[in-house]
Amino acid sequence: MKVYSNKYGELILQNRDFASGGEGKIFLVHGCNQLNNYCVKIYNNPNSLLEQKIKYMVSNPPIQLEAAGFRICWPLDCVQNAGGQFLGFVMLLAFERSEKLINLTATDVPKKMKSDWGRYFDRTLGVPSLVNRIRLIHNIASPIHLLHVGNRYVLRDLKPENILVTPKGKVT
Repeated sequence: MKVYSNKYGELILQNRDFASGGEGKIFLVHGCNQLNNYCVKIYNNPNSLLEQKIKYMVSNPPIQLEAAGFRICWPLDCVQNAGGQFLGFVMLLAFERSEKLINLTATDVPKKMKSDWGRYFDRTLGVPSLVNRIRLIHNIASPIHLLHVGNRYVLRDLKPENILVTPKGKVT
């Protein structure tokens, strides 16, 4: 699929989405080294209200989108089809090996995560685990603080399903 961005030009998206949710699907950009750490969200039902919201966000980014412990997947530019119809936006890609925070809050952590995540967060490991859990909390709070400092945004969909974390506590 081809989409177009004022900032990045013509973007060719991979044929298959790698993530999806109620609002839309997330695609990697195919064959563009400049956008290796970026992806594109295409809305299922784009409309003028979403377009206005995304344009506002593109024009009013937070003071910082990335640090050692976090990334904010903020809209960097709108994308449209060849006819100029709004479809979605370009944003930073989550850190590699990210999982939904909700998976860590479950009573039974999924098997594929147990050994890797246990090395960093298992309570029986004592102080190192405590430090890692505090770092994770800090990395969740820092971008939220950055968004609140500007007094320009209202977080409407902040929930564990929308927060991605790595085994080392990096947050997207």
